[in-house]
Amino acid sequence: GTAAPIRTEPHRGDPAYGQRAAAAGLRRTGEGRGGTLVLSLGTKKATEAKDSSMNTQQPKVILITGASSGIGRVSAERLLREGHIVYPLARRLEAMEPLRALGAHPLHLDISDEAEVCAVVAQIFAAEGRIDVLWNNAGFGLFGPLEDIPLTEARRQLEVNLLGLAAMTQAVLPYMRQARRGLILNTSSIAGKIHFPLGSWYHASKHAVEGLSDCLRLDIVF
Repeated sequence: GTAAPIRTEPHRGDPAYGQRAAAAGLRRTGEGRGGTLVLSLGTKKATEAKDSSMNTQQPKVILITGASSGIGRVSAERLLREGHIVYPLARRLEAMEPLRALGAHPLHLDISDEAEVCAVVAQIFAAEGRIDVLWNNAGFGLFGPLEDIPLTEARRQLEVNLLGLAAMTQAVLPYMRQARRGLILNTSSIAGKIHFPLGSWYHASKHAVEGLSDCLRLDIVF
């Protein structure tokens, strides 16, 4: 018979992701292992200083995509408790209202809409005058036999997991370059290093995130 493609909630299609993310914390690089990839702007000395900057008293302006649930929402709560200025971004604005009650500034964002991405990032910069951290966390899993998944669904997978991440990065980098500092975190997955049956498009998106992040790490050195 024909197996219908399966969508999962963000990153729940990766059995190891939750355990890795909980153990990793915000600052783990995950370089070469999957997980959260950290990309820093600035000189080596400045980059080393930023490794511990999340724990300083100076609040950071932090953008988190996919913050309506899961690791994005939990991390936003923690960062708010630490005193940072947090902008949770997601399509489900109502799901982020509890974060607003904690002091966050939730905004609607469909990361597959490039015009909205640019508008939201510009709005945040106009309000804060800087963007210190971008966490590209939005994503979902699409599973099923390759031959049965419509290409419209496959394109949506890549639009969210890969091109949305790229659009957010393109939008914030000019502001970070202007400030000569910044931190970009890309939520990847062990699925970007290995492969399982029925996960062709999800694995393709995460392998692409790994490659894009490795190249971007070289691109953003001043």
